[in-house]
Amino acid sequence: MIIIVLLYEACALKDNDNCHHSITIINIGDFDIYYSISPDVPISAQVLVSNPQFYKIGTHTSKKDRWRNCIEYEFTIGTSFSDGRFEPLDSMKVYIFDAHVLEQELKYKTLRRYDLGLKDFKHLNWKISYPPNEEMKDVVMHPPYRSE
Repeated sequence: MIIIVLLYEACALKDNDNCHHSITIINIGDFDIYYSISPDVPISAQVLVSNPQFYKIGTHTSKKDRWRNCIEYEFTIGTSFSDGRFEPLDSMKVYIFDAHVLEQELKYKTLRRYDLGLKDFKHLNWKISYPPNEEMKDVVMHPPYRSE
């Protein structure tokens, strides 16, 4: 088991200025959350709850969402949509859900949805916070940003 983990870490794709393979989601809130990153609709509630090791983030912790390809490619070359289209993205959606509601009812209680373009990801240094921090105030999000 240790060898597998070491091999994975050794083979993990490294970020550079032109190619990023991960987005860090930071939960600075006081309860657990689930997240989903998608060009259009979120991952199904059942898939999220069945895979907490990938999608659940505890309070005051963070998780790296790792990508096989450069995330920048999604914005320049293109990505597949749930309806079969393939085209470059103008934005990617990051959904944040209440973990308790999702686990108890298998229903989404969307706490926040960020609509992030490539410029946004670069500005945020590939780190997304929930709740949003001051650095995120100009990002398109629903509900809109309010300073606390």
